[in-house]
Amino acid sequence: MVPEDWVKKGSDMEILLTAALIHDIGLPIDPKKHYEAGLPKARVFLSELGFKEDEIKRILHVIEAHSRYVGPEPRTWRQRSSRMSMPLNM
Repeated sequence: MVPEDWVKKGSDMEILLTAALIHDIGLPIDPKKHYEAGLPKARVFLSELGFKEDEIKRILHVIEAHSRYVGPEPRTWRQRSSRMSMPLNM
């Protein structure tokens, strides 16, 4: 279940859930950099599903920034906090 306060603070659940469903689309292409490798494939897929360009950009950012160790700096505090919560000595 998604915490109620996330929705109240403006989280777009359609963007988040769509990204969650396809975030590993790049694994077969490049397992180590799948967060990056899957972006072109995800873009085509989302476009074919009828997502608008601004929605696609937001979904792609979530996919690209979902890695806890590498990738671009997350734009939101929720994304940043998920990186900080990972133990460093795994």
